[in-house]
Amino acid sequence: MNKYVVILGAGKNQLPFISESKKLGFKTVVLDIDKNKIGATQADLLYKISIYNSEAIVTLLNKLNLDIVAVIARVTSQQGLQTGYTIAKKYKLPFASNVLIELGTNKEFLAQFCYKHNISIPKTQVLSTLSDISNVSLNKNNTYIIKPSMTKIGKKNIIKFNTKEELVYNFKLASSVSDNNRVLIQEYIEGIDMAVFGIFNQNTFNIISTLDEINGLDKNRHIKAIGLQAPSFIISNKQVKSQVNDILNKFTELLIAEKYFVAFSFRIDRLSKVYLIEIHVDLTGDLVMDKLY
Repeated sequence: MNKYVVILGAGKNQLPFISESKKLGFKTVVLDIDKNKIGATQADLLYKISIYNSEAIVTLLNKLNLDIVAVIARVTSQQGLQTGYTIAKKYKLPFASNVLIELGTNKEFLAQFCYKHNISIPKTQVLSTLSDISNVSLNKNNTYIIKPSMTKIGKKNIIKFNTKEELVYNFKLASSVSDNNRVLIQEYIEGIDMAVFGIFNQNTFNIISTLDEINGLDKNRHIKAIGLQAPSFIISNKQVKSQVNDILNKFTELLIAEKYFVAFSFRIDRLSKVYLIEIHVDLTGDLVMDKLY
């Protein structure tokens, strides 16, 4: 009997998984509302269905009665990852837990989690509506970042600013690409962006690779990805490596029995202090890891 991998989405980010599954001898069930995407022609079975409609997908898979051995959800949305979780739970397959999905998609939840467990992050404030701006505390000598609380598109409308006047304008931009319409305001940390990619397994976090992200600002002060360097400078900086390991170990202790691939993004300031910025549970959508491994 053929073994099948369920893949949520048929776009370019899913294409490497479709191709690699076939190389390894697995059949693929690909689900996407748009049957004209690039991965659609390579799928063994393609169904036009929204990846957000978990109930309909589970009903479909029940009817197909296939030997499903894995589910891949390279998607940034909480709803899409939740569909992956639902499928994995039904077929008893490895996947991110609900808590890990929340940490990876809801930056407000991540900030609260980090504050609760004494994990280093930039000073964070939450803004729900424009009327709440009067409650936001800004130091005129500091620089800040505004970002969507629940990102729809990676690095979209993450903006550097200084004044409340800029905050009013930038709130509209950041909230427009936030699934819950809320935004986070964080102190801007001058320094280096670094990422660690690995897997939770048997109550440990095994690092697979590290890299430095080279980011910049466009003319509107929006954060933009420019390039990458691998491996990260962390390899030669014992102080940074120790702090990163402490944070990873803390998450391992808190997320017992987790078994999934995760990327942690950090900001390293000029004094080598490490701040956690975000967690990626979408297997990283920029295809970097596909090229490295």
